[in-house]
Amino acid sequence: MLRLILETEGLTVETASDEDQALKRINVHHPALVLLDLNLPHSTGESVSAAVKHFVGAVPIVVISASDEIEERSLRARAAARFRKPLDVNELVDTVWRLVDAIPEANGAK
Repeated sequence: MLRLILETEGLTVETASDEDQALKRINVHHPALVLLDLNLPHSTGESVSAAVKHFVGAVPIVVISASDEIEERSLRARAAARFRKPLDVNELVDTVWRLVDAIPEANGAK
């Protein structure tokens, strides 16, 4: 559902169902932003966030989670924003655009 909404907004979206798949896609596509669920199979969102920051650099990470510990976990993940499930899709889209628009490379600057 989120993929369709974000693509309708004109964003290119890649999805992954686990940490290995996510890191492979991130290394290939070099995204402007990562939307990350903290509860992944066989890993934590925090470990994915650490790997993203290590291999790709300063990519904004937006955390989405149903976890009661979202505030603490999103801080550990160094998230630029966080959303508790169920989330306000309009607020998420606004946040994604705000973060993407703030990245010079995402706007054609070199």
